[in-house]
Amino acid sequence: MYRALLVCNAAFPLEPARLPRLNGPTRDGLAMWSALTDPDTGLFAPENVEVLFDADKDEISRTTERFFGGCSADDVLLFYYSGHGKKGRTNVHLCARNTALHELKSTSFSGEDLTEMMDSSPARSRIVILDCCHSGAFKGETSTVTPRMLDGNGKGRFVITASGATEPARDAEEQGSPSPFTRALVEALREASPRSPHATSVAVRDVYIHALEIIPEGVPKPQSSLKGVGDEIIAKRPTPLADGAGAANSPGRPEAQAEQASLLSKTLSQRFPGIIPAGPQADGPSLGDRRPWRMALVSSLLVGLFSWLAWRAWINDPFRYDDFSSYEDNESFFQVCGLAALLLAAVCTGESFTSEASWLRRALQVVRAALGLAFGCLWLVSAVAVHLSYWEQTMLQSTMGFVFFAWIARRLHDAMFLAGTVVSLLGAFTSPEDLGFDKFDGLPVVQWVICAAMLWLWFRRATDWVLGAVSALTLLPAVMSYAIHGALPAVALYGAGLALVSAGLGDGTRPAQGVPSLASRTLLTLLGAFADAVQRPLRIVDRRNT
Repeated sequence: MYRALLVCNAAFPLEPARLPRLNGPTRDGLAMWSALTDPDTGLFAPENVEVLFDADKDEISRTTERFFGGCSADDVLLFYYSGHGKKGRTNVHLCARNTALHELKSTSFSGEDLTEMMDSSPARSRIVILDCCHSGAFKGETSTVTPRMLDGNGKGRFVITASGATEPARDAEEQGSPSPFTRALVEALREASPRSPHATSVAVRDVYIHALEIIPEGVPKPQSSLKGVGDEIIAKRPTPLADGAGAANSPGRPEAQAEQASLLSKTLSQRFPGIIPAGPQADGPSLGDRRPWRMALVSSLLVGLFSWLAWRAWINDPFRYDDFSSYEDNESFFQVCGLAALLLAAVCTGESFTSEASWLRRALQVVRAALGLAFGCLWLVSAVAVHLSYWEQTMLQSTMGFVFFAWIARRLHDAMFLAGTVVSLLGAFTSPEDLGFDKFDGLPVVQWVICAAMLWLWFRRATDWVLGAVSALTLLPAVMSYAIHGALPAVALYGAGLALVSAGLGDGTRPAQGVPSLASRTLLTLLGAFADAVQRPLRIVDRRNT
């Protein structure tokens, strides 16, 4: 299995002067992801390429340790870093978001740490690509790759760096462009020629030589080193066709996908690529698809909360639940819901601490899917046998319905956002007694229209900020109904809130937006702005003193 970890750090708020913000890393991550997962030339499945954007030292260290440790003996692992690099006494230090140069060793991810994790990995081959200053200092002196070293199958360690041990690397000239080294590397991954005219695979050496040939003048020349036996295959090439046709019209190419899209979607993709991406950016799984346990954990906490509130309401006034009298012990229903929520929370927590390739992660995913079906059964029981006489029970039923809808759509993209949209749409049809709209005026119609827009944007794989903005817009009809009629359509409001949280936790976060999620990016932006505001008076004082 081919797996990759891409670490791209552009912002370093603790050192704004000595570690200025970089233009390239964000685009570098997108370009590398697209090249590695290209359906025509890439060997990496989209779900096996993890991207970290603007991560701190602890997050980089934990993720890298899981990456190298949670693999099998047949795996090929690729570690890529784009950001600032600082040369230490014996190795390079990869700077993190919280790097402070006066505490470089403890706040950066060092080459020694990376080497130790690589040495302990059972993977067949480990490929390291560093796009940062002084990257040639990784593992000391670099050695030239010769054909004699490349006989046989790849097995060992392969390193490509953007510069030598004492050289700076070149950043992108403008925001939104890849660095010269990554641009050459991406082109090599897609276009480097195999050694044999009839070969269908490209090795690390082929990619390095192609990148070395096309790197612009005045840019430091990439370096390479090898420790192991043979060379490793890193990309593929289409099988040569006699007539040269077919490849250009392959249905997997972005051009063919664009031709199959509707005229409206195609126009939006061209004019507003940040709203509806096209090609491999749209086809890749979102962060929510790869980490559904995040929203599942939130759902489990909500089910547990409303189970406890509904149980308390039943204890205080059990006679209100006269339609639930077929059960000998009404209390047991709420207890079962609470226990199921507790188990789901434990499973989601376990998923957060396991690597994507481990057998334990797969086992926990099976248990989480079974719990989704169990919540569907509980939701059906509550819908048939339980009269919605209390708001607590209404919210409990809505949350279990959300988990069940997400289980039904688990094979689709952005399932949690879709489930929240469905709950919000059903809330527009709910009666006032069951916390729906108090009167059938224009507000329910507005709710239907916005929910339909949410479904269309979900179908077109819109970006996370668009999904979040439309979800926030869905809150308005419910708020206006409360302001006009004095009654809050809680189910529609609750479903829109679930969709909004799902978008914030990763649904719609595609490679074009990078990782972390929309909520994390927003928080990091606010923290960065706060840090700049705090440091600005100090910089003014320093300039006056000098």
